Amino acid sequence: MLKKINEINNIDVNWPSEKLVNSITFRTKAGNRIKEYLINSGIVELSLRQFMDLFLPPASKSYKSEYDFWVNIPILKQPQFGSY
Repeated sequence: MLKKINEINNIDVNWPSEKLVNSITFRTKAGNRIKEYLINSGIVELSLRQFMDLFLPPASKSYKSEYDFWVNIPILKQPQFGSY
């Protein structure tokens, strides 16, 4: 799948979410938690841009502290994500 992503070379093309996560080869626990988050959020496909946005807080928001920054990262809002 990575070869196909590289050939298309467009971060806005949608991909099946599970295949995208598998192609990035996260460690098993992290990959499973990410897939669980996507399933629970009803996300069956997404672009690389949308995938990256799961790991970044909204750019349009100003943050009062480092803590405020981290608690606004979408994927970290999943219960118990950090403890796995």
